[in-house]
Amino acid sequence: MQDDEIVFCHQLGRAMPWFGMDIGGTLTKLVYFEPKDITPDEQDCEAGILRNIRRYLTKNSAYGKTGHRDTHLQMDNVEIRKRRGSLHFIRFQTTDMGNFLSLAKQKGMAELVTTVCATGGGAFKFEKDFRDQVNMKLAKFDELDTLIKGILFADMHNATECYYYENAREIT
Repeated sequence: MQDDEIVFCHQLGRAMPWFGMDIGGTLTKLVYFEPKDITPDEQDCEAGILRNIRRYLTKNSAYGKTGHRDTHLQMDNVEIRKRRGSLHFIRFQTTDMGNFLSLAKQKGMAELVTTVCATGGGAFKFEKDFRDQVNMKLAKFDELDTLIKGILFADMHNATECYYYENAREIT
């Protein structure tokens, strides 16, 4: 790809791939946004690394010994930042963080992503590992604020869900 093509690709707003993580004490949860509205120009610009990452994350339902994609949670046809696509949810035991970082490095994820949004205590605990092993920064966010925003997002994009308090009188 020539320099002018790279500039054009960046002008398309292609800050892909989009990931978010909640790194807890037991489980790490990863969400991946897979755009479905890729234009022919973007297809031409898309790096082989990104195609490989997308294929790996969306065509598998198991990763290593403890990683699983929760296909029943997948949200299709969602719009984020004026892009339409699917949200994929992947989880693995936090004790396998070393394996995850090795896989991220092997798949070339660090060549495409410089910062990953993260919540949970593990965002602090593993910050140095992300920086040292895959040259990525963790943009840390408050877990409860993020949870509420996530629930609101899910509620807006999934009209079939209903949330209620089972014993509302017991709430003080």
